[in-house]
Amino acid sequence: MLAKFLSAQTRRKILLATLDDATALAAKSAVETAGRISDCVIVSQGADRRIHGGANEKKEIDPANRASIVLGSVAYYFDRYGYEILPIALRILRGEQVPPQTSTRHILISAKNVFVEYPPYDMN
Repeated sequence: MLAKFLSAQTRRKILLATLDDATALAAKSAVETAGRISDCVIVSQGADRRIHGGANEKKEIDPANRASIVLGSVAYYFDRYGYEILPIALRILRGEQVPPQTSTRHILISAKNVFVEYPPYDMN
């Protein structure tokens, strides 16, 4: 469907906003196949390793990867939810008051901040 859309919209710049990083990478492949790299950009959600990579992996979001059309991905930090939820759960168990709502930190990961949020530990 994306290839068909890209071929019909030849005179337009395209921003693709995807629901997850796997879809962003599939969209990137479709954009490359359609030869539309110069006028398309992609943003995503999840910021998983397929997007920010490890120290020795190919990274879509990396200051050195200037050719990438993936501009960024929103990180939800699912792996860090326990650090915020456990103290609230303990307060509930102790019978203490807790806020009716809490929110977790979300941030757009881009080439500008990827190494701050996901440092490449095995680099010197």
